[in-house]
Amino acid sequence: MAEAGAMRFKKTIQRIQQTGDTRTVQITLQTSDLLRVEKRTIGPEIRIEFSFLVRIEHTCGRELWWPIEYSSISGETIACEKLINGKTMVNLARQDQLIDIAETWAKTLEAQKITKEVSNALR
Repeated sequence: MAEAGAMRFKKTIQRIQQTGDTRTVQITLQTSDLLRVEKRTIGPEIRIEFSFLVRIEHTCGRELWWPIEYSSISGETIACEKLINGKTMVNLARQDQLIDIAETWAKTLEAQKITKEVSNALR
C-alpha cells in the first residue's frame, strides 16, 4: 500500500511538472537522494504555501519517492524520520500520513489543472 502511494505521488508530481505551471510547483534537488517539492503562490511576492521533503529510493530498478517531512506556511511540521545512534529510524504511521497528504495534494493540483483546461475550452 505505502509503496504504491509513493509511486503514485511521484508520477502525479512529475506529470504536473511536465504539463502544468512550473512556477507554482517547484522541485529542487537537495542531495543525491533528497528533493524538496514546494507549492508556491504567485502574486506580488512568491510565497511557499507548503512543502514536502522527499527521499528518493532506488529499489529493484524502480525509483520511489517517500515523503519524509511536510511543512506549511502556518508552521505545522510532520516528520517521519529521526536519527538515533547514527541510524535513521522511520515512524511508519507518520509516513503513511505523509503519503496520504502528498497524494491528496497531488490529486487536488491535477483536478485544478483539469478544471482550468475545461474552463479555457468553454470560453
